Amino acid sequence: MATAGESSNEADDKLKDLEREISELRSAKKDVFQRTRSDIEELERIAKREHECVDKRHRVRTQKHDREIHCESKKTRHYTIVNNFAKC
Repeated sequence: MATAGESSNEADDKLKDLEREISELRSAKKDVFQRTRSDIEELERIAKREHECVDKRHRVRTQKHDREIHCESKKTRHYTIVNNFAKC
């Protein structure tokens, strides 16, 4: 039969094991948090660059469209002027 001293030693050992495991878990949690933070920062940089590229694509498409409309407008005006001149 176990004595009170042995039970106390077993409890101390369990407490010691639990303290060690808690320390390891906290350390692991801290490591994961550090890795996650750098991943989040990288994701933020990627998202920012993606947003910049989407904005630039929109500007380029708009400029291209505006040039096409302007060019088409010039052709129509030129055609109208030439046609009207030919009729005279």
